[in-house]
Amino acid sequence: MMHTNHLIMVGRKTAFEPMILEAVSSYGGHDTIVRIRDAGGLPAVMEKLGGASVRVLLLPDEPMIMFWQLQKLTAFRPALPVVVIGRNWGTDLQQEFERSGAVFLRTTDIETGIVSALYQTQAVRA
Repeated sequence: MMHTNHLIMVGRKTAFEPMILEAVSSYGGHDTIVRIRDAGGLPAVMEKLGGASVRVLLLPDEPMIMFWQLQKLTAFRPALPVVVIGRNWGTDLQQEFERSGAVFLRTTDIETGIVSALYQTQAVRA
């Protein structure tokens, strides 16, 4: 049985998006990439993707907005595999995201690190 892999990108449009899409599609591990602006839309997307393997990529934004988005994601699905793409924040802020179970990736490492960051997360069934 063949499984379908989906990447759900959450967040506002960002200047890093073309680089993210290029890096993700060059590795070819996802059948589709779905983009939603707000984490509140995740339940509807997961329902549509029922049975597929899903990973979530939280797009760069202001830290508090990203924490709010991450809280919504984990409230809906506590063990959700999330890669957080953040600017070069301080170590304390990075550790806060990692305490939430997310994999942190700096924006400066998108091209070289996004594939390994996604592999550090275990996909879950939608």
